[in-house]
Amino acid sequence: MAKTTNIKDDIDYKTIDNVAGFIQEYDKDSDTLTLCPKVIIPSISVDFNGDFWVRVDTRNGSIVGVDIEDYKEYFAKKYSKYLRGRKVTDKYITLLVLKLLEHHAELKPYTKGDYLKDLDKVVTG
Repeated sequence: MAKTTNIKDDIDYKTIDNVAGFIQEYDKDSDTLTLCPKVIIPSISVDFNGDFWVRVDTRNGSIVGVDIEDYKEYFAKKYSKYLRGRKVTDKYITLLVLKLLEHHAELKPYTKGDYLKDLDKVVTG
């Protein structure tokens, strides 16, 4: 899979909701958490602020996966205030990635307050 960092503007952010339906797979040996659909779609990976790679379908710019390399060593530590006590395959990790993408699309930072509001919406339905 080719990796590049210069095509964030080509991502179709209207497909962010795809992430919610992705399955989570964790590879302990490489410390990589992958969020992907059941059927893998050919894609390129776009660096997302050093936090994770967004897999993008080159035909239409849709989001078709997310790879979080160094999950425990980097990502979980950086976002520990949101992930404290969560298992590596907890559904809230997908929610966090989804919200980070949404906030990037809106060009504003994702805060702990935003996360708590989003979490409350998930818990209360």
